[in-house]
Amino acid sequence: MTSFQRQKDTEYTIFLTRKHSIVWIKALFQVCGVLALTYYLNTLDTLQWPLIHTLPLKTVFIWIALIWGACVLIKVVVQYLGNQICLSNLRIRLTEGLILKRSTEMLLLRVERIQIEQSLLGRCFGYGSIHVLGSSGYSLVLSDMPQPDQLNQALQAALMNIDTI
Repeated sequence: MTSFQRQKDTEYTIFLTRKHSIVWIKALFQVCGVLALTYYLNTLDTLQWPLIHTLPLKTVFIWIALIWGACVLIKVVVQYLGNQICLSNLRIRLTEGLILKRSTEMLLLRVERIQIEQSLLGRCFGYGSIHVLGSSGYSLVLSDMPQPDQLNQALQAALMNIDTI
C-alpha cells in the first residue's frame, strides 16, 4: 500500500458548508434598486438622445438596468451554488464555480493563524469571513461563511488532532 492510498483511506470530512444565504439578500437590495431606477426612468417623458430622436434614451437606460440586475442575480447563483468549504482531518478546501471549477486547498500542517471578521450585521445574521493564514504567507479567504465560530472550532479541533495522525 502506497502512502497516498494510506492518506486517502485515513482522510475524512469534519465540516462541510456553503456560503451563507445573506448573499441573496445583498443581491435582492441591488435588484430592488434596479427595479426602482427602471420605474423612475419609465415615468420620464422627455429624456431622448440629442442627435437620434428615433430611440428614446430612457429605453436604453431601462435595458441597461435590467441587464445589470440579471447579471447580479447570475453572480449570486454562481456564488451560492458554486462555493463549497470542506474541512477534513488533513486539509481545508475551497471549491468555487459551477461550470469552471477552481479548487484551493491548504494542508492543516501549514496553518499558522486563523482570523475571523464579522460585522454587526454579520453577528446578527450569523455570517462572517475567515482568513486562514498559512506558512510562507499563503492565505485562504472564506467570505460570507455561515456560523464562522463553528467552523473555527472545528478547524481548531482538527489542528489539535493533526499531530496524532
